[in-house]
Amino acid sequence: MKNFLLFFSFVFLTFSSFGQLANQNNPKLKEKDRRIYKEQQITNYNAPESQVIIFQEDFNGSEGAFTINTITGPAPWKWTNSGHTGDYPTTALGSTTSGNGWMIVDSDADNFSGGPLEHTELISPVIDCSLYPNIVVSFEQMFRRYQADTCLVMVSNDGGATFPGKYYVNPSIDQTGTDNPDLKMINISSEAGSQSQVVFKFVWYGAWDYGWQIDDVMLMEQPANDLELTGMALNMTGSGPGGFRDYYGKVPLTQVTDIEYGVGINNFGSQTQYNVTSTIDCQESGMSVYNDVVNHGTITSDSSFAAYHSNWYNPSSIGVYEATFTISADSTDEEPTNNSGMVLQEITDGEYNPFGSGDKLSSISGTFYTGGDDGFKLANLFEMEAADEITSVSVGLRTGTSTSTGNCYSCPGALIQVSVFDSAGVVGGNPGQTLLYSDFYTLTEADTTAGIAHIHIPQISPLTGVSQNRMLQPGGYYVAIETYSNAGNSPVTIYDDQTMPRGAWSSIIYIAGEQWYTNGDAFWIQANFGFEASIGNNDFVSEISLYPNPSKGQSTLNYDLSENGNVIINIHNIDGKIVKSIKEGYKTAGKHSKSLNLDKFKNGIYRYDIIVNDNISSGKIVLSK
Repeated sequence: MKNFLLFFSFVFLTFSSFGQLANQNNPKLKEKDRRIYKEQQITNYNAPESQVIIFQEDFNGSEGAFTINTITGPAPWKWTNSGHTGDYPTTALGSTTSGNGWMIVDSDADNFSGGPLEHTELISPVIDCSLYPNIVVSFEQMFRRYQADTCLVMVSNDGGATFPGKYYVNPSIDQTGTDNPDLKMINISSEAGSQSQVVFKFVWYGAWDYGWQIDDVMLMEQPANDLELTGMALNMTGSGPGGFRDYYGKVPLTQVTDIEYGVGINNFGSQTQYNVTSTIDCQESGMSVYNDVVNHGTITSDSSFAAYHSNWYNPSSIGVYEATFTISADSTDEEPTNNSGMVLQEITDGEYNPFGSGDKLSSISGTFYTGGDDGFKLANLFEMEAADEITSVSVGLRTGTSTSTGNCYSCPGALIQVSVFDSAGVVGGNPGQTLLYSDFYTLTEADTTAGIAHIHIPQISPLTGVSQNRMLQPGGYYVAIETYSNAGNSPVTIYDDQTMPRGAWSSIIYIAGEQWYTNGDAFWIQANFGFEASIGNNDFVSEISLYPNPSKGQSTLNYDLSENGNVIINIHNIDGKIVKSIKEGYKTAGKHSKSLNLDKFKNGIYRYDIIVNDNISSGKIVLSK
């Protein structure tokens, strides 16, 4: 089995996403609904009492103290309280004061289908900073790149006559976009420090892109002593690039290898910091199992670095491991809240899941995208370090009802099929060889209420009726789910963890009729090894297979009864109407088969129900004659 190559040999926990799209000419993702984000507890910088806020603007109903200068193009800066309004809407800004509105460049709406080059500026008033030698610009933003867009903060110290300060804000952000909100802080002391005629401006260049949203702008005195923990690395050795794997929230004990810990540290203060140390303490069941301290020496103002601890740790038992990262220096930190963080990892008896803590949680559904209602696929990459048998896949479902649509996020009646394929070939936009299939699984009310569904991978292929080898050898594999929403009436919405950034192609999205896209996050798609999760819609029927499927009109349905019972097989059309009912009568426990004749029906998607003593197991039939 070929190993899958990521773009990064190791990953840091930061407040950004590193995924990239399959190629730079990808179409815009046609989102029909805003991607759902958990509310982030990100607020304006908590300035110490000794730190002065020189200027602030929250855009309460207008551009406030700023002025707008649109040089070219039809996409100006403007006030909004609703976000993007084009055919490809992105998430509305969730800033601290979003209730009174914010500023936006809505490139997608105002320059639809690619008009002239856009150049627009949002310009501050003249601000007296003569008493402050060290100055920071702070603002909250939401940005998503398409192609040629550029975001800048430019700084003048002569009242706006010239702008020698030029800071690129989002140079590495892709179509995934920033966090929402994303707090940006830029040190502009070199241009604005001790100056009496300071002007700064937000500058946008684009050409039918998505857009840029900002709010809660502040100009403040830079703190003297402020170390920031900017990254936490928790990577296992293995078959990934450079001998490491991306972070996984759950790892089977059979797949455990050495853990390498690392930190990212930034000196945001104006003073040099001495004896900078990082401490990593990992505990399991309240007992410290790993503790390591590294002295990194001196770090000057506005400097940052990343470093790994040379001592590794290999968990030896099942449990939840809590790794706490802490940084310190000789000086008393004026903002200690950003000096520590924690990463959880669970060592399991068979559950393998890249989904972590979900601190930055979103969700995704095929119904969010035009053409994604049916045949929408999501997949996670799994690096196998030892051979093991995959028996089932668990899927984390978003529960509840959308306030914007009034529909359930995940509805009973939706269909899911699992597939497992070789990771080789996906980087080029096409999946590798498909190795395993599940049958089509119908979500039940119990699944959507509990927020999880367990889907069995049978030993007999539902497509061919022949044996399929569930034993995965060492190497890289994608575990994918394919969803069918009955034309949008029964959506499936899967949780997506953005807490830990991953390398490109570590999780992927496929829109039917288009291509694979990289996601850069971690879907709640869990592979189960060596045990059977709670599978199926009832305990009476197991090892269900239908083949061939898709069907040309004649298929065989196989099922295994755990106990005696009366059996009825119903065939439903896409509208839910029963179009064929077969009364099998009383059947004894064991294996049974039934030939299904669908020659009289039109091509399309049908559902079958196996009813045993009033308990239902369901699947999908694709009729293609």
